[in-house]
Amino acid sequence: RIADHTEIILSLTTRLSEAEQRISETGKEELNGLYVMLKEQAKNAIASLEQYAPEQAQAAIDAEAKIHELADKIEANHIARLNAGQCNAVTGVIFIEMLAEVTKISHHLQNIAERTKSINISYTRIRDEHHKVSATPMPVTGDVEPMQEYPAQRDLLLLQIRYHILYM
Repeated sequence: RIADHTEIILSLTTRLSEAEQRISETGKEELNGLYVMLKEQAKNAIASLEQYAPEQAQAAIDAEAKIHELADKIEANHIARLNAGQCNAVTGVIFIEMLAEVTKISHHLQNIAERTKSINISYTRIRDEHHKVSATPMPVTGDVEPMQEYPAQRDLLLLQIRYHILYM
């Protein structure tokens, strides 16, 4: 789903370009601030997947409300700029659509972070089943085993998630 929202943002930038419109410098600064927060949320969500870290998962969960709040503030600022004649309607609609897509990405990152413990538990079960089949002894280090011991499987999962989160 994150990739879908990323594609929508890309199509919005294409629409903006085709309409020969530009987002104002203020709008760009606001979007950049939102992006910085989203990037930090993604970093925490990914880190909690790599090795279950409750504090990073919680940081990613908490970030969603902050991002949503900032997006609402940015939207209000943008509407004020529209009302003051500083932006046109085409740019305004695209800008607000971009904000909506960013908040949807943030919500998906929150969902990932909320599920990192169960994802790690599931990964451990799958790994354990693999060990039973291959009769290879497996180390046990605690309640939730980090995905560190099997880099090929871990890296494939993380590569897929990182692609969807970071390359937008």
